[in-house]
Amino acid sequence: MKKRILLYCLSLAFVLLGAGCAPRTLSFAIEGASKLAITCGTTGETIEVQDEESIQHITNNINALRFSDQGKVDGSGWSYALNWLDQQGNSLETIALMGDGYTITYDGRYYKGMDTDHAIDLAFLDGLFSNTQAEALDWGITLRAQDVQPTGLTLVIDQTGGSPTGELQYGSDYRLDILQAGQWEALPYVLEGDVAWTSEAYVVPMEGTVEEEIAWERLYGSLAPGTYRLSKSFMDFRGAGDYDTQTYWAVFKIM
Repeated sequence: MKKRILLYCLSLAFVLLGAGCAPRTLSFAIEGASKLAITCGTTGETIEVQDEESIQHITNNINALRFSDQGKVDGSGWSYALNWLDQQGNSLETIALMGDGYTITYDGRYYKGMDTDHAIDLAFLDGLFSNTQAEALDWGITLRAQDVQPTGLTLVIDQTGGSPTGELQYGSDYRLDILQAGQWEALPYVLEGDVAWTSEAYVVPMEGTVEEEIAWERLYGSLAPGTYRLSKSFMDFRGAGDYDTQTYWAVFKIM
């Protein structure tokens, strides 16, 4: 059966409430959208949704909100990034959703929903990712990017719940990727020669938080505006030769 393509016009109309101004509507049309790329800000994973009903549900849910301008984006993390694409994979429109269920980022600014009885359906997006993450080990780790600058950031490592079987550890190594045309690509080093990492093992406290200051200018230079993710490997260490490893991501933007 020939796959149906979403060729009709999807429109997002944001009602923006400005300080001291009457409500006004910001509208833009997403014509010929055939799929929706969704990136998870916790893991960095991107999935493409082509189901017409799912795209319509997500679009209509956000379209029903009224927003007020909350100021310029400061580069902090987000829960999900939405990128509507045409049949050729060209980006039509992008927004990012914050974890409070009411705030989005659009065109470099924060907008917060004004209706407390209507929230962004983050649970629906969580469900879209649940199948792809079913086999992942649950260690209760999440990464967040704070104080983002073109040459570095503060990586916040949170641990809550989960079921690790040993001591959670991590090292000094990390990698940066850049999001281009809906795909993650490894960011090349600006440093010539081989890169060697030190072999320290840092402990992630159970039900706690630890921060790591990361400065990448020597490895990657000063980053240009764009969407990036920092990947870091963690270990569930039970003893010598007895451990599991997993990679986690923190997604961030350089404005």
